[in-house]
Amino acid sequence: MKRRNKILLVVGMVLSAAIFIPVIHHFQLRAAVNRYKAELKAKGEPMELAQVVPPSVPPEQNSAPLFWKAVALFTTNNDVLATNWLTPMHGIAPGKAIISWAQPEIRYEDWSNSWDELQGALAQNSEAFKLLNRITHNAIFDFKLNYSDGFGKMKFSSLAPAKKTALRLAASAANNLRRGDTDAATKDIQAMLAVDRGITHDRTLISELVRIAIAQIAVSANWELLQSTAVRNEQLAALQQNWADLEFSK
Repeated sequence: MKRRNKILLVVGMVLSAAIFIPVIHHFQLRAAVNRYKAELKAKGEPMELAQVVPPSVPPEQNSAPLFWKAVALFTTNNDVLATNWLTPMHGIAPGKAIISWAQPEIRYEDWSNSWDELQGALAQNSEAFKLLNRITHNAIFDFKLNYSDGFGKMKFSSLAPAKKTALRLAASAANNLRRGDTDAATKDIQAMLAVDRGITHDRTLISELVRIAIAQIAVSANWELLQSTAVRNEQLAALQQNWADLEFSK
């Protein structure tokens, strides 16, 4: 065999090895993955999307329509309830915070509002708050997410309104505490926790992150309630039970 042909033969063999070895390795890995999946299935691990998608909530148990109705009732008051958020338990130094409802005005960095402005905005949205206070601590929200779309295409249209709702409820709680109405403030915090618990039906990571954010808002509002000398033991006991009912995915 001529030298040139030998060289071409060697080059061909090298190229063939470079092509077929990764292909063979690919199928070896696929086989290993399939064996691992079979082992997981044998142990009862869910491997199909249909096995982990939450079941639909019966209409009579689904509080999502009530939530959406409350959201729709909120007016576009961009000066008080939509952008200039009241900040409960606003930190001013390590281990120190301001009691928002005890301040002469609502101030945060470069803006301020009067309590009269907040009171007017809350009164304007009183029907929405009444609906939110009807949401019980064992409520479930079925927002009809389409899990088959995949995370990149799923529409989480409820999450931003849920967080804004918690902020509005925190503002309402602070205003009620300023007026000495701890009953109403307690109900506002309970409504926050009810919204938080209701979102558990989503079972997605982004939903859990929003739930954690809502819980942080509720913690701050709860702290403000604890600064009131008018708060009663039965109110604290009810809130303690509501907090105990919350669970977060690990």
